[in-house]
Amino acid sequence: MMVFPVRPTMRGIILMLTAAGCTGAAIVNANLTTSLIASCMLAIVVSSIILAFFSIHRIDLKRAPNRDGACGSQLQLPFTITNRSWQWRQALLIRERIDFTEKYPFFHEAVESLRPYETRQIRRIMPAIKRGFYRLETVDLIGGDPAGFFCYLRRFNLPGEVMIYPENLRLSQLPDFGRRRSIQSVTGRPLGVSGAGQEFFGVREYSPHDEMRFIHWKASAKHRKLMVKEFEANTISHIYIVLDTNKAFVGYDFFDNNFEYLVKAAAAIVNCLADMHCRLTFVTAHSRQVIRFSGEAIGIKKNIIDLMAIIEPCQIPLQELVDSEIDRFNCNSIFYCLSMSEPANLATKMFFLQQRGIDVRWIMAPRQYFPRRDTWKQVKIKATGWNSAGKSGIQPVILRQDSDIIRMLSHE
Repeated sequence: MMVFPVRPTMRGIILMLTAAGCTGAAIVNANLTTSLIASCMLAIVVSSIILAFFSIHRIDLKRAPNRDGACGSQLQLPFTITNRSWQWRQALLIRERIDFTEKYPFFHEAVESLRPYETRQIRRIMPAIKRGFYRLETVDLIGGDPAGFFCYLRRFNLPGEVMIYPENLRLSQLPDFGRRRSIQSVTGRPLGVSGAGQEFFGVREYSPHDEMRFIHWKASAKHRKLMVKEFEANTISHIYIVLDTNKAFVGYDFFDNNFEYLVKAAAAIVNCLADMHCRLTFVTAHSRQVIRFSGEAIGIKKNIIDLMAIIEPCQIPLQELVDSEIDRFNCNSIFYCLSMSEPANLATKMFFLQQRGIDVRWIMAPRQYFPRRDTWKQVKIKATGWNSAGKSGIQPVILRQDSDIIRMLSHE
């Protein structure tokens, strides 16, 4: 498919204007010199157009299989380019609209000259900085004449899909889990991490947070994988996460706004909890509806992370999310409230939950602390630590554009 196939470059425009001027001079003042100059200029224009037209002749471009990625990582979107001609082909340029890269919206990749009948793999490594689900459609292959007077654009329809997940932040621990260290089995019976608790309950598969000294070697040999001893515990860990998606309080920067930071923090908490085998309830809003996932963290992790990749702000307020879950909170549980604002009576509700024995952790990311990229010269403000409850209720931890999310979530 060809869209405006041959177009002049800046130097091509100058060449065409010069040729037009020489032709006009030859018409007004007809003599051998002016006629030869005009003929040469017109010949250069015509020959450059023909060379540009054949610069991509018999060149095939195909999209190679690609994988999904995560924000902050290098993603490969490879191509396979083939020269089916017996002639050499000069350097080309691949252009594609990709909205999740820093070079938004178009990503360019130069291709060195191709030998006759050569097939080459173009890796195309690019940084992913914007999460979401993206459909890849058309790709432009741009060539031109050797002098660079004209360029020829050939458009290929190469459909593809790619999912960009939130940045994978690895938390070493979450506050208070070192003391509580309890999980719940799929049967609902409270169980402890290996070595913690009172009475021996059984064995289970080894997890990264388990200590080596509690490995059950006989069971490991029988199952041919590491197994650890498991003990009963006195408490049940149930973690609740409420993510605010109210569009009215989202920052203005396309890449680094407060909503994106909260999504990144929520994904980090979920990834950490999945390794701890605890029960998790995740509540948020997407596409004008309240979404709730509840169950074993490792079982619902994929659903939550998939949602975190495509979730967008909507009109549902934070109060509606909290009110829909507040009657379901269990004692001896942990509640993470990730908000972009401080609605009325929210601090009072959280203080009420704390009085019921619920560990409340409120992280707020006001949009005034997430300026646009062109205002980065402003003085950066350090994030505060965990605040205790006051007379007016729970005080939030303020998340800013320069905050270290890992340090904030891991600090006890």
